[in-house]
Amino acid sequence: MIEQSIIDFESKISFTPSEKDAIMLINIANLHLINKDYTRFEDILVSLKTQILINNEDQFYDYYLTNLELIKSLLQHDWLLAEKLLAELKNKLPEFHKKNIKKMKNRIIALEKMIAAQIMLDPLLLDQWVYDHSA
Repeated sequence: MIEQSIIDFESKISFTPSEKDAIMLINIANLHLINKDYTRFEDILVSLKTQILINNEDQFYDYYLTNLELIKSLLQHDWLLAEKLLAELKNKLPEFHKKNIKKMKNRIIALEKMIAAQIMLDPLLLDQWVYDHSA
């Protein structure tokens, strides 16, 4: 099912700087993380940074790319990198999320707890753990 979703998304991408391609590639990157396909995940990040978002300064994308890299570091149990990326993420909350600031700060606190305890989970369980501990 995940592979088919990736194929479906990829068929709609033109690899030109556009909101559509950026969102599609972020979704594909998430799917590769779920599959633990870190090589293809990195390829997508390179495409995002060098082709799609090359001249984009939108906080939204910077936040989400850092978040994706943080999740990858958690899945790979790279706790030092996870701490570094989490510190970066704290300073990258997009302006449009200000009304959700409490929820986002609670998410960051949950991620801090996960890193401190070096909790190792599969991708779907990781997402649920963060959600449960952000409430």
